[in-house]
Amino acid sequence: MTKSIKTRLFFFWFGAFFKSPKSKGDENKEGYYELLGVDKSATQDEIRKAYKVKSRQLHPDKVAQREGRASTEADKVAFQKMKESYDVLHNPSQREMYDEFGDTGLQLMNGNASAPMELVENFMNSSFCDRFKIYFLFLLIIGLSMIGPIVICLRVDDLIETPYATVFIPIWIYNLFSCFVMFLSILSIRSLISYLIQRKESNDADDDDEINLDDVDRLLKESRIQLKEKYVLFFQHLLFVAFEIMLVRKVDEIDDNDWVIVFVPLFCIIVLRISCAIPYAFGPVVFVETDLIEDIAIKLLRKRESMFILVTSIVHIVILLLVAIKLDYQESDDDVPDFFESWWTVFIPVWIVLGFNLFVSCCFGETSTEDAIDEEESEESGEGSKGDSGKCVEALIYLATALIFCAKLEHDENSSDNNDFSAFWVICPIIFLPVGLSLLTVGCAILCVPKLYQDTNGSDAEDEGVNHDEDSYPLNPHDNNSGAIPSTSNEYPQPTPEHTEQGSFGNELD
Repeated sequence: MTKSIKTRLFFFWFGAFFKSPKSKGDENKEGYYELLGVDKSATQDEIRKAYKVKSRQLHPDKVAQREGRASTEADKVAFQKMKESYDVLHNPSQREMYDEFGDTGLQLMNGNASAPMELVENFMNSSFCDRFKIYFLFLLIIGLSMIGPIVICLRVDDLIETPYATVFIPIWIYNLFSCFVMFLSILSIRSLISYLIQRKESNDADDDDEINLDDVDRLLKESRIQLKEKYVLFFQHLLFVAFEIMLVRKVDEIDDNDWVIVFVPLFCIIVLRISCAIPYAFGPVVFVETDLIEDIAIKLLRKRESMFILVTSIVHIVILLLVAIKLDYQESDDDVPDFFESWWTVFIPVWIVLGFNLFVSCCFGETSTEDAIDEEESEESGEGSKGDSGKCVEALIYLATALIFCAKLEHDENSSDNNDFSAFWVICPIIFLPVGLSLLTVGCAILCVPKLYQDTNGSDAEDEGVNHDEDSYPLNPHDNNSGAIPSTSNEYPQPTPEHTEQGSFGNELD
């Protein structure tokens, strides 16, 4: 009984979502071994024998015959739980997964829709060690993502003398990993499309199959759209990798191409974005009678976003052309026009775009799909549009980074000593400040919030226990709202012929 290394690593790092101590209301909750009455070291023969014994004891029809009453829903639930325990424990792979990751991990791997809510509950009740694994993994990912920018800054400041091709090794590794993930996502979507097509064809061949063709067609359409977007994203990533290669060969003086040639992959990415946005930007918005309000808002929002992509793409082309021309003038002995003498003037389109983005983010915020749905209600209520503080801070960070980057370029052009202006100042606003806030926020959410939840949940459970002891059982049986003595009659219904017939619940014993 072996499990893949990938699955073991996943559950090792994220064990807080699966291994949780029982809460105060679950002390009496039996596990699969307790339901069958066997030990965890029981063999398959012992589990099979225990199942046969429990089946005769808990089968609803047998219980009804022994006790002379009708089988109840509780009897059926007890038998079903025992049957579920046997189905898991007699399967070696399912049993190993249950032994290691518990009932919640088993349900999640089997696609149980109720498992996500249990994941949150388990995380809140998990131990500090299990939660710290998740935080340590987050720290590891942040640290690995910062290696590339830090090494590049060291090379720009001439603190290391290695070629840029070696400096870019962390970025090459990230590119390979990203390509692998995108390739796997494409394969998964293609397999889903093939599966949906087979389900649709099988439903056409068999009229008795209970497959909803409308749902299959909808999923098939959405999957094809996602596959197209994944192909475009994968091609854009390959173009960006080509730009990185040409950039490294240029700065390492391996190639002597003009900067306009080096920026050709970036131009191709922008042209590809424009070609994907044009159909939505200038095409008609088609509404059907079955569209909900959310569907209409999404279509309108997609058209608006497509127009925004077209405008920003044109601005990006202008910025890249100006930067490429400026860099080519630096390497040539030709007379430089007045406009290209300073980086501050070359970055004029950047200041316009970032300034407009800052104004819109601070004054109006970013309209999402939910905002588009509630836009008319907000206008009628007189609330109007409000700025998004998060987007405003993000716009300020981008503007500060662009200002420092432009100042760095201007300094390096007019000075031969790079140590006067370190490249670390450029990445400081966009990396260290957000990363520091993220570490504090995520650390508090992972390490502190569950502890407060456990303390609060424990105190609430104790209060409920006190109230239960004082209020649930009055000393005087007449001290209730109705003034009557509580009934002590049998809660089970009277036997009926349909309940006493043999074989009314399952045929497991047969």
